[in-house]
This record gives sequence, C-alpha cells and structure tokens, in this order.
Amino acid sequence: MIDLPESWEFFTLGDVADWGSGGTPKATHSEYYQGNIPWAVIGDLNDGLVQDTEKHITEQAVANSSTKLIPVGAILIAMYGSIGKLGIAGVEMATNQAIAFAIPKESLILPKFLYWFLAAQRDQFLKNGKGMTQQNISQTLLKSWPIAVPRLEIQQRIVERLENYLGRLENASGDLDTATALTDSLKSSYLQKLFGQTNSDWTLNSVASVVDCEHKTAPRASAEVAGFSVGTSAVRGGVIDFSKAKPVSEQTLKTWTKRSTPIPGNLIYTREAPIGEVAIIPDTPSIALGQRTVLIQITQKELLPEYLHLWLQSPQIASWVRENSTGTTVLHLNVSDVKRLPIPVIPSVERQLQILKQFEKEMERLQRAIQEVRTSAFQIGALKRSLLNAAFTGQLIKEVQND
Repeated sequence: MIDLPESWEFFTLGDVADWGSGGTPKATHSEYYQGNIPWAVIGDLNDGLVQDTEKHITEQAVANSSTKLIPVGAILIAMYGSIGKLGIAGVEMATNQAIAFAIPKESLILPKFLYWFLAAQRDQFLKNGKGMTQQNISQTLLKSWPIAVPRLEIQQRIVERLENYLGRLENASGDLDTATALTDSLKSSYLQKLFGQTNSDWTLNSVASVVDCEHKTAPRASAEVAGFSVGTSAVRGGVIDFSKAKPVSEQTLKTWTKRSTPIPGNLIYTREAPIGEVAIIPDTPSIALGQRTVLIQITQKELLPEYLHLWLQSPQIASWVRENSTGTTVLHLNVSDVKRLPIPVIPSVERQLQILKQFEKEMERLQRAIQEVRTSAFQIGALKRSLLNAAFTGQLIKEVQND
C-alpha cells in the first residue's frame, strides 16, 4: 500500500466526472451521415486533441439515436478493443457506443489531471477487460474506479511537471525513431561506397540464366506442408520471410518446380510489387517460386552467389530499376528487363570475399547500434510508466504535498 500525502483524498471516477457513452445512428438512413457534426469511433482517438473525425452526422441523427453531443474538453476513452485509448474533444462532437466520455467536475479535478490519470491506468484497464472475442470494459467499472486527488493547485503543479518530463521523453523518442529510420539509408550508403563507380557494362544474362516463374494461377495452401510457395510478399530485406510464404503439398511443390527448379544457392528476384527484392535460396525448406518472381541461376563459375546477391541490393541497381520499370498503376519489370540488369566486371574470388567480409563487419556494427536504439526505446517506455505512476502516488512533487 502506497502512503499518499495527507492532503490527498480518495474518490471514484464517478465522483469526479459526469460519464456517458455514445451510440450509432441507423445505417439504413444514409442521410444521417451527411452532416457536419464530428462522430468519433475508436479509430479517431489519437491520445491527444481530437479536432475532426472521419465520419460526420446530422442533428437529426443525434435526435433519433442514442448518441449525444459532447462538449469541448470532454475526455474520451475507448471501452472496446483498444481499451484505454484516449482523446480530448477539441470541438463539440458525438461518439459511438464503444467510447465513454467524461466531463470533469472542475471544482474537484482538473481535466488534464484526469486525462493523465486515465493514461496511467491503461494497463490496469486492459487487465480488467472482459469478453471472449473482443475485450471490453464498462462504464460501471470506470465509474467505480478509485482515484486519489490532491488540491487543485497541487494537481496543476503535477500536470505541469509531468507534461514537462513527458515532453522531453517524446523528443528523445522522436530521435530514436529517426535513428531507426536511418538504418536502411546507412546500409544503402555503405553499399554505394563499397561498389563505388563500378564498371557495369555486363548484363545479368551474361553471367546467369534468368527463368520466368510466372504462373497463371496461385497455388493452394495445404495442411500437408511439404514446402512453401514463395511470392513477392515473402522476399524482404535480402532474405525469405517464411511466415509470409504459403505452405504447399508435395504434389503442388512438384508441379510448380517443374518449370523452375530452385536449387539452393540460386537467387529469387521479384519483378513486381515490389520490384527488386532478392534472396538466396536456402538449403531448407523446399520451395517453389511464386508469381511475379524470376529464378536466377549463376552460370559464371567465378561469380559467388553472395556477391551477386549484395550487388542486386545496391543503390546502383535500385536506380537502374527506377529508370527501366514500366506500368501505370503497378510498376514492374519484364523478364527481358531483368536479364538486362547491369552487372559489374567480376573481381577475383578473393576480392569478392573481401567485399563480403567488409559488408558483414559493417552490418554487425549497424546491428549493434540498432540494438542500442531498441534498448533505449524500451527504457523510455519504462521511464514514462514510472513517471505516470509517480505522478498519481504523490511522488512527483513530494516536497510540496503537505504544505
């Protein structure tokens, strides 16, 4: 049990705010949804000020349904699905029944103090969710939820200090997001530097055979898993993501590999949606190549698959693909275009191995940096939870609690 300062008093959320929830006008009356009144659903809540919503309703819709007009400043909280997601009404609006609203009794509690208290309770609300298919909480639970409340001037000081600290954490979190987003560009920059102004007069077709893997129909998924059909969605970041590949039977595997046998060490290359993803085919599991991919079989014995794999991920190739892709709605490369992909004069096997080793070393360094960013992000999340807990247990401005 936490010892609260003497000046704090216990209430329930029902004591400190007037509560209600919205409703949904009949969908059969399309004219109800052609008005100017913002009508919020959970997707409109943004843990901040809600100035507008995707859907709008009419005054007639409000009059003929259980939804209600909510004043500016009302605090909105999701009761279904995304339990505890918050918003503050920036304009007069209505909501559906999945959202509860609280109108603070400002003689007892400041709106911002109540808002941040609800934010601090989110994990606990989630633990109290009911329901088999979709977790939910009720207004009854919310109204009976205990809250310790200090004097209004103390509430104001808590809110000011809390928002100051949270603002700093938000800035730090933004910096971490930027650092994470930079990782792909850093990889691209290093590849650009690694290959430099490489002479690219050869074509892919001169060092490898390119086999079209286009099929008229997609394979059927199977409970009998003999292998996987690997389409464009499963080839990302230089590897095959088997969680996005389709399990197929032995018969399907045999049928689909007749045209293009994906021998380990060959490459799979996507020519549409998206263009230019590439991966080396692993020893296991067995795979068949899906639609809008091509199979690349290296014929030049001095060319290492890993080296070609790295080159096909380079900015030089990405630039060539952008200039040579066609299509209006969906950009793609034809098989003949893939065969024309520029390939540099192949260095010695020793030099290829040296380049691969350099790249691997740089990526290890980058991965360590990414892990540090992830650790920092976790620490920021933990610090935010700690701050919210401190704010509502009397610890954040402890020195003025008993004045």
